[in-house]
Amino acid sequence: MKTLKIGLISLFAGVFLAPAVCLAKSVTADFYGFISTQFYYQNRESVESAEGLFYLFPKDRVLDADGKDLNESGRAGFFAFASRLGAQFYGPEIFGAKTNGVLEADFSGGGSSSFMFLLRQAYLRFDWEKSNLTLGQAWHPMTEVYPETNNISLGTPYALNSRIPMVKYEYAFGDNRDYVLTGALMYQLTHASIGPNGRSSLYQRYCGLPQFMLLAEGNWGNFHVGLGGDYVKVAPRTQNATGKKLEKEYTESLVGLFRVWYKSSKFTAKGAVSYGADMSRFGSMSGYAATGTRSDGSFTYTPVRSLDSWVFFKYGSQWKVGLMAGMHKNLGLKDGKSILSTDMVYMTGGAIDTSFRIAPHIAYTVQNLTLAIEYECTMVNYGSFENNATVSDTHLITNHRPIFSLLYTFF
Repeated sequence: MKTLKIGLISLFAGVFLAPAVCLAKSVTADFYGFISTQFYYQNRESVESAEGLFYLFPKDRVLDADGKDLNESGRAGFFAFASRLGAQFYGPEIFGAKTNGVLEADFSGGGSSSFMFLLRQAYLRFDWEKSNLTLGQAWHPMTEVYPETNNISLGTPYALNSRIPMVKYEYAFGDNRDYVLTGALMYQLTHASIGPNGRSSLYQRYCGLPQFMLLAEGNWGNFHVGLGGDYVKVAPRTQNATGKKLEKEYTESLVGLFRVWYKSSKFTAKGAVSYGADMSRFGSMSGYAATGTRSDGSFTYTPVRSLDSWVFFKYGSQWKVGLMAGMHKNLGLKDGKSILSTDMVYMTGGAIDTSFRIAPHIAYTVQNLTLAIEYECTMVNYGSFENNATVSDTHLITNHRPIFSLLYTFF
């Protein structure tokens, strides 16, 4: 029996270790990551995830029988599960291209009592002289420039946010590759559209068509400018209220982005403006509404237009000071359409007219250790939906949120 156990152990070791030994001759890896601990306090219940570390905006008031706001409740948290571990792999030349890949995860994929690895990025990339091809999950190209906040939401919902499975192709022009044209086909996963059953990637996958993106970029010294657009078609339902199969119930939306970025040795300034319909797939306070009916019990939908913008400034080296500011505006339905019912308006956050955020911070870095303090003030104007999905009769809800963080990078 003992001999049998040793034999089985040797067999499994040979199966799993032999590929590693072979790959070691042609593949190298650079590991990276950090340990991040953050303490925060907030004065209101809010729309958030990762136990509040990924913060979005405060919830509207909910009054009890005595007229007291149930969502006006302070809360604090102290967590380290945003810590990250990643590896950059470099492989042999294939199809005349240099190959490399990334596998990256953190521990924020669990619930209130347990945490697990959350896959952030996992992709393979082929690099030719003037072009490259990426296969796998990576940052959506329109979200690769973002405000460098202590909040791990990185400016969401004012800054577009999405990591998504994709096939992406980039082609560079110019002597120094100063101009880049990028196209991508994508299928939603965790960063998904909203709908009748909440947020789900199934709405897009039921349509069968990939999400499509095109981005043009230019670099002039320290300046970077980008202009892009993203299109998606989603199916909110596949059957009607009586269980009958629906063949043609869908909505389409297009999002445009303009961004600019300046970076020198001590100073960084960047910002972006996004305009479009149903930007819920990027975490924005946006969505769509049912605006008509058909004979088979299906609905026609119209996306809600919105405008989002943000700016970020940072100065310093060992001591750094920074500021992020963001704005959101609901612009309602296009083409004079009217909603069928307020219950059939599918919006991240609900009836929101405008929202604003300001978030200054100060950070101190010594060696590979960074200590930072950030104060985040988020204001939302909630109200009631009009027929065109704009919002009136608003009232202001504000959340104050100081964040204290420690970041220790390794590798």
